[in-house]
Formats: sequence, structure tokens, C-alpha cells
Amino acid sequence: MSDLSKAVGGLSSTPRTPWQTGVSHDLSSGEITTGPQDDDCPDWDSIFRYWNLDPNAWETVDGTLRVNAWEGPTVDGTKIFRQYKAQIRRKLSTTIDADKWLERLCKYKASKPKDFTKAEASTFVAMFTDWQVGDCEEETFLDRLCESLDGVIAQAKKSKSSNCLIAFGADMIEGVAGQYASQTFTVKLNLRDQVRVARAGEALIISKLSPLFSETIVVAVPGNHGLGNLSKPITDLNDNWDLAICEMVKEQMDGSGFSEAHNVQFEIPTTSQIVCVETSGSKILVAHSDQVRGSADKVRDWWRKVSFTRWGAADEADILITGHRHHFRAEELAEARWWFQAPALDSGSRWFAEIGGGTSKAGTLTFVTADSDWWNLHIA
Repeated sequence: MSDLSKAVGGLSSTPRTPWQTGVSHDLSSGEITTGPQDDDCPDWDSIFRYWNLDPNAWETVDGTLRVNAWEGPTVDGTKIFRQYKAQIRRKLSTTIDADKWLERLCKYKASKPKDFTKAEASTFVAMFTDWQVGDCEEETFLDRLCESLDGVIAQAKKSKSSNCLIAFGADMIEGVAGQYASQTFTVKLNLRDQVRVARAGEALIISKLSPLFSETIVVAVPGNHGLGNLSKPITDLNDNWDLAICEMVKEQMDGSGFSEAHNVQFEIPTTSQIVCVETSGSKILVAHSDQVRGSADKVRDWWRKVSFTRWGAADEADILITGHRHHFRAEELAEARWWFQAPALDSGSRWFAEIGGGTSKAGTLTFVTADSDWWNLHIA
């Protein structure tokens, strides 16, 4: 005998008080009560839809159906009315024909790959950071810089992008004192010569890359080694050699007409330690990240905090690029929000290695970006 037959058996002619109609559930199970029904058998699909429940996702629980029935007058005489109450639950699973899935996989044909070599509306990004000029022998640094620049130029040509973003992520010079105890003894160049070499290196990079693109943006941010002879600033935070060096290059290129000829724009902050630029539909935040104390993991927390307070347009950025920690790292912090920790070009830190930090491959981070997305990530 069906649940309905068991529930209906033996109707009384005495009118019963109708149940309160409605539905209650906790997204997985609950109870539903219909209004007065003319039909002998409830149309659960219609009832579920009436209460905004998907009949493909919900079902009544066997053995829980109850019926409230009474006789009532109508224009045609006396009629039996019924209400239905039942426990309901989400269906545990939907029957899926796996053979259809397998058939589709068997018929798979590779689609034409996206041609990234024709991404004219994109921006090629290169992050040059932590050179720490003066911290190693001449041949070591210059060989490393020239080899890296060769790789960057090759990636730039391969990108076929229309725009270029050159970011100087700070600590371009080593300084001569103030960072650690033996710094003065270990440096190979005095502060003036460190600045001259870093300035020539940045000018070389801009002069080789910008003619490959319709538009080039050059960004510089301050770092801890840019303080020169100091362990901490005695004026303002932007009184920094990393910014001054890029400013000298800007004045040189503006004065010679190079900037105008090759559409080179400079973004050098005067009151902030970070820069956020928009290019090809992507918003890129550049920071040295020495303001973040502790492990690299804390950079994630720092970005969340400055995003929440809307400081320096950090909340608008799609991609954060940082230096300072000398090793490469890429991490998706949220949907379409990426953090790239750029590698360094210096020779490594003995102090950092001896406390357990290790060493990492030197190089320059490059990638292509457009519309908040990125591709062709490479270490040159």
C-alpha cells in the first residue's frame, strides 16, 4: 500500500482545521506543507517550484507523507479537500550518464591555441631589482646584467606587445654603511661610483627596450639600501638614491629628446613608497616591500591591509610586484589578484645564507599582461 493510501485511509466527515501552509529547511532538509488540493495525488514538482525549490534538487522523504482531509461545500455540492505534509531533503546525487562524458572525451579535438605573439594590446613587464651595485666584482655584476638584458630583450621581441612597463624595484646600489656591520669593508665601489654605474645601467635598459614599443612607462620605488650611508632616513622616506638615480636618467632622457621620440613616461613617487600604474587594462602595484617586516609570507597580509585602507591605490591593483627578498615567488592571493616576488641580480647575501635563508638564481622577472591577466612568465 502506498504512503498516500495509508495516510488517507478512513476520511472523517468532521471538518478539520487546515494546517499552516509553508516550507522550512536548512538548505539540506526540512518540511513542506501544501495548501488545500483538489487532486488525489500531489504534484510535487509544481509544489516545489511554488516555494522556489528546484524539483531536480529536492525530493520528499519516503514514509513521511501525512494527509489532512475534510469535506467542504462548493457550488456543486460537497467536496473532499486534502492537504499534504512531508519531510523533504536535497537529492543526494543526480544520475549522470558517464558514457556520454567518455564519448565526449573520445571525440575531443584540440582547439587552435591563442596566438600570444600577436598580443598588440598587451604590455610587456620587466622588473629590475636588487642590483646592489658595488657588492661584487666588476665582471660578475656586468656579466650578469648584460646576460639578463639579452634575455629580457629576447622576451620583449617575442611578446609583440605594444606597451612596455620597466620597473626599477629598488636597492639598485649597495650603499657603503648602515645596513650591516661589515658593509664598509666588503663594498667594491664608493657611493658616488655605485650611483654612476646604476644610472648607466638604467639608462642602457630604457634605451634598448623602449624603441621596441609604442609606449613605455618607467617606474621607480625606494628601498632600504637606497638610503646610502644611513640605516634609517633622517629627512623623508623618499629622500632615497633609488629614486634619485631614476630621476637623473629621466632628466638625461628628457633633455636629449629621447623620451619624446620614444614616448617614454616616468612614474617616480614624491610622497609614497609604492607606485600603482594602469596599462593595457591591468593595474600593477610596484613596491620594494622592505616596509614589511619578517618573512615573505607577511607581504600577503600587508597587501590585504593596505588594500583595505585604500592606501596608494593598492586596493585597485590586479598584480603586485615586490623586490627586497631576492628570490622568485608567484602566488594567487585571490581570484585575479597575483603577487610576484621578483628575483635579484646581486651575488647573494652571506649573512642571509648563514641564517638559513639560502640562495636563489639571479635574474630579471618578465611577463606579459592585459585585462588583469598575465602570461609568458619568465626569469631572464
